Amino acid sequence: MDPLLDLMFLPSGLGLNIVRFNIGAGSLPQYSPQLHTDALLRWRGMPGYWPSHTGQFNWTADSRQQAVLLGAKARGANVFEAFSNSPPWWMTVSKDVAGGSEKFQTNLKSGYEGRFAWYLVKVVERFKTDPALGNIEFDTLELFNEALEGNWLKGQGQEGCNFNVTEMTRIILKAQRILLKRKLKTKLVGVDSFAGFTALWLPLLLGKDYLHRINVHGYTLPLEMPRNRSASAAEKIYAARYTRMKVLAKALGKSIWVSESGPLNKLGSSYDLSLYMMRNVIESVNILEASAYVYWQVFDPNEAWSMFGLNWSYPPGYTGPTDPPTKLKRFWMFKQFTDLASQGSLPLWVPRKCRHTVAAFYSRGRRSVSVFIVNQRVKDRKVIVGLSRLKLNVGGNTQALIRRTTYGEDNAERSVDIQGLPEMVI
Repeated sequence: MDPLLDLMFLPSGLGLNIVRFNIGAGSLPQYSPQLHTDALLRWRGMPGYWPSHTGQFNWTADSRQQAVLLGAKARGANVFEAFSNSPPWWMTVSKDVAGGSEKFQTNLKSGYEGRFAWYLVKVVERFKTDPALGNIEFDTLELFNEALEGNWLKGQGQEGCNFNVTEMTRIILKAQRILLKRKLKTKLVGVDSFAGFTALWLPLLLGKDYLHRINVHGYTLPLEMPRNRSASAAEKIYAARYTRMKVLAKALGKSIWVSESGPLNKLGSSYDLSLYMMRNVIESVNILEASAYVYWQVFDPNEAWSMFGLNWSYPPGYTGPTDPPTKLKRFWMFKQFTDLASQGSLPLWVPRKCRHTVAAFYSRGRRSVSVFIVNQRVKDRKVIVGLSRLKLNVGGNTQALIRRTTYGEDNAERSVDIQGLPEMVI
């Protein structure tokens, strides 16, 4: 596992600094057979720490994910968020942690809001106080995942739970009271909605004091409609929702995280999908003004999603991929961001017509400016980058370092003189 952790969290790899830790629901084969017998889905069945309402807590149940969390911290990760996809199986109506029997049907048993909130806070507290769990203090806790969209049905291949607004409100209030009673500094965030939908609801219902930050998923593009293109009805709806969410966040004084994003149902080659994801990052910065971006997920059996190629065969007694990982184009593209727009970098203004393909950052630590440009054309493109707004004191022999990832290049470097308006071929 160490080589994989090095690739994710050391500066020589991606240098990621955020870890989202999944507090598992646990599942039983008789109720969630798909998470126990399907070779391609077994890795999605997360062990739970509270296996039954009569049983004791098992704090070693999810040892592999715990090892990743501790390994990430040891390599420099410093922002930790705990999140839940579903209550434990015995708290659900269907007893299947993948969901209920019908769309939009609540799968939490009536009257279990308090137990569910208590369970999640208990896990957060245990990680803080137990040396065996690294004494990790989670900065934030997310109680839900796409909970109002109504998509979680039993028999599917991932933990998920539908809730209604009333239940979610109760759970948030109960969790907040328990956190205060336990004197924990962990803040609640919400509500990990798909395409900016449910994020509009709960802050309005609860007021600004209960959710520290707004989490949203960024699986759809564009996040704002470009003025020079026609749009499908779905694109217009999603773009409008993201716009409303950004306005709401500003009104409440809340920051936004893109807490999950990936190519979803987008079709294309691995290279084209990687360019698509770079646009997703850029729009998250320029349009949503997100303060963090979390990719789902760095390692995945489906190379349309993964940053690495691995041997994901599932022999008996499978313990994980055995072949050394291959760095895919998405790794190299994301590495340009993680190297040059690291924690603490300040996003800079870019012209409106460029907000979908260009992002710029100022790094206080390095005292440097980084500009990221996505070229989805099949040919090189000449770009003029104007630096006059920055009022830089540029000497006579100052140069800019250019990094380029293409079909045939992986972060290839060259230098150009930045006197005046440097012309960069990408």
